[in-house]
Amino acid sequence: MIRRTFFIVVASISMLLCLTGTVMADSVAYPMATDNKLVVFRYDPNQSYTILTLPETVTDIQIGGDEHLTAPPAIGDSVEWVVEPVGRNVFVKPTRNGIFTSMTLVTNKRSYQITLRSSPKGGKWYQRVTWNYPDVVIADFDAAKAEAVRRKAAERRRVGIAPAADADCLSCNFDYSVAGSGSIKPAVVYDNGKVTFIRFPKKAQELPVVFVDDGGKKELVNYNYDPHDSCIVVQRVVRKLILTDGDAEVMLTNRKMAGKSDSSRLFPA
Repeated sequence: MIRRTFFIVVASISMLLCLTGTVMADSVAYPMATDNKLVVFRYDPNQSYTILTLPETVTDIQIGGDEHLTAPPAIGDSVEWVVEPVGRNVFVKPTRNGIFTSMTLVTNKRSYQITLRSSPKGGKWYQRVTWNYPDVVIADFDAAKAEAVRRKAAERRRVGIAPAADADCLSCNFDYSVAGSGSIKPAVVYDNGKVTFIRFPKKAQELPVVFVDDGGKKELVNYNYDPHDSCIVVQRVVRKLILTDGDAEVMLTNRKMAGKSDSSRLFPA
């Protein structure tokens, strides 16, 4: 469920990145589908933006939701243009047709370089102007990715996976079968492509000896034990491992390497 949610978030943000990166060219106003007087610019600090207006109408210029003006709007012609800032909105209105001036908005996060133009009578004008912010989209993507990793780590800790091994485990292989029973049967087995982790229940009293099955022959394998997490860490990834303790024996089969992988299987039975 977490992985699916993460992919949905990634897909949604990727679509938005495509829109902001390729469809919305710099300094071009793109109308909303519902009303062509409502336009959106792609924000770039090195671009200026032309905003079309008309006398006897008000154009609403809206800055980002996380911004506020740190100074009054700076306008070139304050005689023939009416400018009124209210919160994160700046309302502008020309006094006559065919005039233009410059305006700069300075906020706590950005600066907006704007050219105000008054269209001829009956000409095109913008009722509302907003911006799209690619840097915010990218930051949201990074935050969503980090949150997905955090939630996945928390979920795996909940079901008993060693936290120390979980930090970079979005692509870990959990597709192991476990044959055998008794006190040496692990709670979960997985690998990260380089190292195999064998986690035991906290109540386990005895730890097994670990062998690799080399064509039917047992070969002692190099491994470490983390007592804090009750986890044996084998410094390699193999097709089969054998755990033994006296007469007890448990076979661990890496189904992915054995060619019997089932991607829907997360934990061993």
